[in-house]
Amino acid sequence: MPITRIGWLTWKEVEALNRETTILILPTGCTEQHGQRLPLCTDTRSAEFLAERIAKKLSGAVLLPALPFGTAQDTSAWPGTVSIRNYIYQEVIEDILESFIIHGFTKFLVVNFHGPNHQPIEKAIEMIQLDYDVQILNPDKDVFMNPEFMKLCESLFGKKLAHGNEVETSISVAIEPDLIRPAEAVTGTGPDYFPLKEEMPATPTEWRRLIPLGHFGNPAKAKLKAGQILINWIINQFLELARTEFK
Repeated sequence: MPITRIGWLTWKEVEALNRETTILILPTGCTEQHGQRLPLCTDTRSAEFLAERIAKKLSGAVLLPALPFGTAQDTSAWPGTVSIRNYIYQEVIEDILESFIIHGFTKFLVVNFHGPNHQPIEKAIEMIQLDYDVQILNPDKDVFMNPEFMKLCESLFGKKLAHGNEVETSISVAIEPDLIRPAEAVTGTGPDYFPLKEEMPATPTEWRRLIPLGHFGNPAKAKLKAGQILINWIINQFLELARTEFK
């Protein structure tokens, strides 16, 4: 089905939307360094692409513009990263949601593709639901931390999704190939996984020491077909969760 984009509507067309059936989809990403192959817009473009595909298949979906900034303090030691403080980001999410709630909209799906955004989004949802009887679904952890998804990544790459690694790069190659730098741009590899919680770097400078190239793994090993498989799984999982929540 065609995508209804709220930014392309007039106020009268928004006013005419069915409040009972409309599901507003908010893609959230960030502007953040992503290593040697991926551009700063990687998470935002990924969230936007997934939200577009979900909107095509989800009855009543209306797509909001992607939020291109997020909480990215860990990678702020690299130029290009823009980081919003958690409490401000939370308030931005609250304001966006409330702007529609006061006009009678009650169903929202957040398509988040930047892990650190999760906590302030959840806090924003908690605060909104103290004041309003609305449904807000933010299922990123239920999707990307799903054991089935992790097993799929392992079967395709022998490793899990991590910042800028071959898993994430494969997804980006399948989404926006013209934005991806050639494999030859990769001059080295990073560690395969994030460190244990108790060993996590405490500052952006320490993060840059851990992954000086800006990515985990070896993004030169990205695979287009594997990215397409992952994207299809992600979209189907979001759709299943949304249809269950908003039935």
